[in-house]
Amino acid sequence: METSELFARELANTFASFRDQLEGYLDDGNDGFAYVFLAVEVTPELLAAYNASEAGEFVELDWRALLAFLDGWFIRGDPDVDNVIKASFLLQLPGPEQQGSEIVEELPEGLRLGLESVRGGR
Repeated sequence: METSELFARELANTFASFRDQLEGYLDDGNDGFAYVFLAVEVTPELLAAYNASEAGEFVELDWRALLAFLDGWFIRGDPDVDNVIKASFLLQLPGPEQQGSEIVEELPEGLRLGLESVRGGR
């Protein structure tokens, strides 16, 4: 099992709201499913939870814990998982003029450094 698959499985086991979504990707037999799973299921949910919490709404997903989870995997330095997180999370974050861009200030250090590297220091 590739580390990107282990990463996706651990994410779904840690954050139960993603378990059902992950199963659909596992059934497809696509080797790159971790990229799609993170980009289509996880990142939009994390951003929606962040925006809702900033608006004072109740949020079920602990977006801070999810950021810490992603950072924990990112700082391990596994190239496969790092590429998944860069492509399917960091590059999907809103830019400076977009709604929710303040989430960048909430990123743990590893993810913040990763974001700077993929955005070229913008």
